[in-house]
Amino acid sequence: MTVPSAPSPRPSQAVDQAPHAAPSFSPAPPDAASGRRGSAPAPDEDVAALRGRHGDPTPRRMLRRLRRLLGDDEFPEAYERALGGCRLPVTTGRRVGVLSVDGGVGRSTLTAAVGLLLAAARADAVSVVDVGPTPSGVAVRLPEQVPASSWRRLAADPASPDRAAAGLHHSLGRAGSSLHLLDRDPDPTAPPAPAAEEAELLHHVLARAFSVSVLELPPAAIPVPTTSLEQMHCLILVSGAAPSSAARTAEHLHRVRRHAPHVPILPVVSATRPATSTERRGAYDVLGAASGTAPLLVDHDRHLTPGLPISLEHIGEQRRLQLVELAAAALSLAASPGPQPAAQEVR
Repeated sequence: MTVPSAPSPRPSQAVDQAPHAAPSFSPAPPDAASGRRGSAPAPDEDVAALRGRHGDPTPRRMLRRLRRLLGDDEFPEAYERALGGCRLPVTTGRRVGVLSVDGGVGRSTLTAAVGLLLAAARADAVSVVDVGPTPSGVAVRLPEQVPASSWRRLAADPASPDRAAAGLHHSLGRAGSSLHLLDRDPDPTAPPAPAAEEAELLHHVLARAFSVSVLELPPAAIPVPTTSLEQMHCLILVSGAAPSSAARTAEHLHRVRRHAPHVPILPVVSATRPATSTERRGAYDVLGAASGTAPLLVDHDRHLTPGLPISLEHIGEQRRLQLVELAAAALSLAASPGPQPAAQEVR
């Protein structure tokens, strides 16, 4: 994959424009770029028309081009700096979990976007994993050419994680892609979520096959084995851009910290719809007070609309910068010493 081009807005630490911010699994041998995980519904004409346009209005892009010509634009430098963070060397496979309390706050979108950006910036292999009990929206957010296989089939060979990892490497080499999707088993009779031993094996396979894996974890209402949380190197905790969503997210943040105290948590306020500055500021303040750190912010962009593949080159510059800074921040936390295993379930 190629690194997306970088045009213009300047990141700001102000809340109105602020940039910045777990599942159960199963392992098994790979199946090559398999058919495809559910596809997105056909967009209606209005959505299709919007998809062909840039996330920033034409007048704003023209103004930024002018500012860039005059040397009054810090975006290219900020974007390249954030991309540099996405290229941080890692010694073993790092696993970044993405979770939320509420649905519809962009958990699937951010999982796919972080995976796409890391794969675009890095030369090594990156995976996106959907380990929830029901299919999430992460698969349809990725381009069709991204090879996909079932994580449950990775668990079919419990005696040899190395053999499963080698098979994945072979599949990636044939597909010519640095990004791989590990999706749910298409068999409707398959168990909804991986058992603890499957999850353990999946983590081993991911560590051997990919430099970084981004996993969409089940929503907070579904218990997640603490061992799965503790196997993460970083958790991205996503809140909606409303104080009520941030309050529920803050409560869950405290529960996660009790069960996985060694895993760093990166709080994110995600605006999946146009939000007022008052809404964003309220959510930002509530989540920031609970986490003890400044959350990252991902603003609304029509190219991050659920149910459609993400088009990195069409996303508005500020939102693209926010996403790259999120990916870089998550990788930086994940590159720290690995997590410690535990037991129980988070409820």
